[in-house]
Amino acid sequence: MCRSLFTALNAIALSSLSLAQVTVDGQRLAGEGYTLLSTQTVNTQFGDNQSELNAAWVRVTSDHLYVAIPGNLESNFNKFDLLIDSKAGGFNTLQANSGMDGASALDGLKFDSGFDPDFLVVCRRGSFRFYVDFGELGSSGSYDSFAEVFGTNDFGAVQDLSGSVTTGLDVAYNGLNSGGVSSGTGAADSSAAQAAFQGLEFGIPLADLGWTGGDIQLCAMVVSNDHSFLSNQFLGGLPAGTDNLGYSRDLTLLGGDQHFDVPRVDAQVTCSVTHHSGGFPAKLAAYGSDSVSDNDLSLVVTGLPTTGTTAYLFNAFLAPGQTLSTVSTPTIAGVTASGDVCIAGGTFGRHVFGSDIYMGTDGTFTIDVDLGDIPSPRDAGVGGNPSYLYSTSALAGETWYWQCWFRDPTSGTGHSNFSEAISVTFQ
Repeated sequence: MCRSLFTALNAIALSSLSLAQVTVDGQRLAGEGYTLLSTQTVNTQFGDNQSELNAAWVRVTSDHLYVAIPGNLESNFNKFDLLIDSKAGGFNTLQANSGMDGASALDGLKFDSGFDPDFLVVCRRGSFRFYVDFGELGSSGSYDSFAEVFGTNDFGAVQDLSGSVTTGLDVAYNGLNSGGVSSGTGAADSSAAQAAFQGLEFGIPLADLGWTGGDIQLCAMVVSNDHSFLSNQFLGGLPAGTDNLGYSRDLTLLGGDQHFDVPRVDAQVTCSVTHHSGGFPAKLAAYGSDSVSDNDLSLVVTGLPTTGTTAYLFNAFLAPGQTLSTVSTPTIAGVTASGDVCIAGGTFGRHVFGSDIYMGTDGTFTIDVDLGDIPSPRDAGVGGNPSYLYSTSALAGETWYWQCWFRDPTSGTGHSNFSEAISVTFQ
C-alpha cells in the first residue's frame, strides 16, 4: 500500500541536514527549532542593553517548553518575570506567592482577557550572582528558589534544577547582547529586535506546568528589584510611545495584548518512534488553529539527523470503513527503513506542491498548510496520475494524519527513518 509513496521518495535528490536540538545556553541559534512568537514594539526605558526584551522565540517538544528571549537584564537585581498560562484556572488578576522573591508586590496586576497565568519564573542578577525562582501562583502556591546558580558568575547555564515544584528546570543567561532595541519610548526596530540572539533561555518540563494539551500563553516583563515598579519592556509589547508603567496595575487600559499564544493543536499518534543516527527521534508538531475557517495550520519538523539528506511530509486520510494501522520498518528501494509508518490504513498524500520538498540545512522545516488545498489521498490515481498532483479541502469533523520521512544514510540499520506522527481533528 506504500509502494507509490516510497518510489517517489527514492527519487528525491540528496542534501545535508544539521541537528535541530535545543541547547539551553543563553543563545537562540539557527537549527534549534525555535519559532518567533512575539517581537518588541517599544524601545526600553530601563537602559539600552541594560534591561531590554527584544523578542520571544518558543519551541514546544513532546516534553518541554523552550523559551528564548534575547536581551539584557541589568546587574542591579532588577527582575525578569515570565508568567505562564498552561492549564485550567489561574489568575487574570495576579496573586503571587508572598515568599517568592517578593513577587507579591505585583499583586493586583490585571491582564488582558483570556490570560490567566498559573506559574511564574523570576530571574535576577547582581554582585556577580544569578538567582532563579519558579513556582505556582497563588498565596498557597508552592515554589522553588535557586541561589547562585552559576556559582560566582552572573552569566552561565545550568540544567536540571530540581526542587518541590520543578523536576528539572534549565536556565541560561548570556548578557553579551549589544543589538536589539534602543533607549527611549519610540517604536522599536523590529528587524533589530528579531536579529538579537543572546539573552535569557529556559527549558521547562511540561509536566511541571500541568500541561495536558492545547495552547500555552506567556507574558514576559522587566520590573524593579522589589517587583513594585514596572518598566515598558513587555512581550507582548506595549504600544509605541509608552513610558515605564510604574505602579500601574491594569494592562487592559493599554492597546494590544501583553501576552502571546504558543499554539499547539496536534495529538500524538501512538506508535513506536525509533532514534535515528543522531541518537534521538525526529519530532513533528502542529501549531495554529484546528478551525477550518481560520485556515491557520503550520506543521513543524525538528530534530532531523546531521547526516540526513531529503525530508518531507506526507499525510493520510481515512475514508469510511478504514482504520489506522502501522507498517513496521518498510522496505524502500530494497533497503529496510529504521522506523515505522504510523499512519497506514488509508491512502497517502504528499506535500510536494511547488517548492515543498525540503532539502534543509538546519534540521528543521515548517509547512504552512492551506486547508483548502491539501495534497489529496482521496483522488489518488485519478486519470492515471499520482496522488500528489491532486488536492482537496479539509472539512470540519475530519481527522487528518501527518508524518515526516527523511533519509538517514549513516544509520547503520537503514537508509531512512520516520518522525513521530500526529493527528489533527478539524472543527
